[in-house]
Amino acid sequence: MKQGILISLILLSAPAAFPGEEAVNNHDAFGGWMELSAEPKMFFYTQKIDGVWWLIDPAGKAFISKGVNHISYTADNAPSLGYSPYGRSTQEKYGSQTAWAEEAAARLRRWGFNTIGAWSNDIMRRQDIPYTLILNIAVSAGGDWQRGIFPDVFSSEFEREARRIALTQCSKRADDIYLIGYFTDNELRWGPDWRSDDSLLFSYLKMDAESPGFQNAVQFLTQRHKAIESFNQAWRSNAESFESIGEMDKSSDTQARRQDEADFQEQIAHRYFQVCQEAIRKYDPNHLILGCRFAGYAPKPVLQGMKDFVDILSYNSYNPRPPAGVLEEIHAITGKPIMIGEFSFKAMDS
Repeated sequence: MKQGILISLILLSAPAAFPGEEAVNNHDAFGGWMELSAEPKMFFYTQKIDGVWWLIDPAGKAFISKGVNHISYTADNAPSLGYSPYGRSTQEKYGSQTAWAEEAAARLRRWGFNTIGAWSNDIMRRQDIPYTLILNIAVSAGGDWQRGIFPDVFSSEFEREARRIALTQCSKRADDIYLIGYFTDNELRWGPDWRSDDSLLFSYLKMDAESPGFQNAVQFLTQRHKAIESFNQAWRSNAESFESIGEMDKSSDTQARRQDEADFQEQIAHRYFQVCQEAIRKYDPNHLILGCRFAGYAPKPVLQGMKDFVDILSYNSYNPRPPAGVLEEIHAITGKPIMIGEFSFKAMDS
């Protein structure tokens, strides 16, 4: 009964359009499409309607999230100048971050955007526009997505950091009707890519011998291979000189190695997303978990390990064409709706 009353109050108090704007193109106060309705609930949620996944806003309208990342008062510094030309311009034009944020919000509405994207200034999340938030759980636990360092998800430190971040970032937003949901991290390295040639299994075998990550990797291999000493030695050698184990020939070694890498990759994904989900849900049971913003690739083992712990899968793509085929494969594996977290079309001289 209490929940029903609260929903009624929110809907009754919500303006017919964005503050200071008229409703256009049949969109409601949250930016949802008035032509397709579902049950109004307290917060954003997902629902499949006629075989198609939709975000549903708190007013019960279908919502296509169209956002902008990094909406910032100062923006980035220009390396050649040592300061931010945009920041100087906004300070000169608006005089304060508050005045700038109000105008930025109005401009976004006029342009048809309905979401404040990742890394935007905190003041933009107070403009009555739906928004998303990156929690950076892996980064806080010793990871570094830019350098491709994956954290030890089996460590107690990882669990503590996940709970700490959820307590400090999620608990205070649990009742925010404009929050769509949380990205757990950004562009983690799930395998060989431009940041490293190592699989996650090989990365964990390089960890300190006392670390939970190394011990889990060794235990994983021990359970699969009797000749663990020779197997470990082979794993620590160059992949091109991978030696045979027992009766297997080199081709079967390569196949076995790849299977080991894939299966351990799935274990890490399962552990990472489970810890993140449990921490977030402890302090915020209301908002969506939006995945980790895959960096242009999403390995099948990772998708298998994560699918039970996210509400939406996020994928960043800078390809000149929409990655329709990849997204269809991801959906076939997970059954989850997908959100594009980043894309852009840059100038040729950018």
